[in-house]
Amino acid sequence: MHLDLSGLELRRIPDWVFESELVTLYIQNNRLTALPDELGLLEWLEVLDVRFNHLSTLPESLADLANLKEVWTEGNPIELPPWLDAQGRRRPR
Repeated sequence: MHLDLSGLELRRIPDWVFESELVTLYIQNNRLTALPDELGLLEWLEVLDVRFNHLSTLPESLADLANLKEVWTEGNPIELPPWLDAQGRRRPR
């Protein structure tokens, strides 16, 4: 399932999002300053688009998502974790 919550001026991700079997989550162009650890509950997630928010970190729980392939972070003052390359692709384990 794909979900697009882009451009809604969200300050937080709604709780119901974590109860779904998302493959792709678009939450770009919002007002997010942090992402919750609950993102780690999205075990089917392959692509996470958080571009153009106000994020400085990503939750550690994302590193445990075996299916996660890409995290798009452009436009955030963020330092990428070691498990992502400069293009937002997951590094091989």
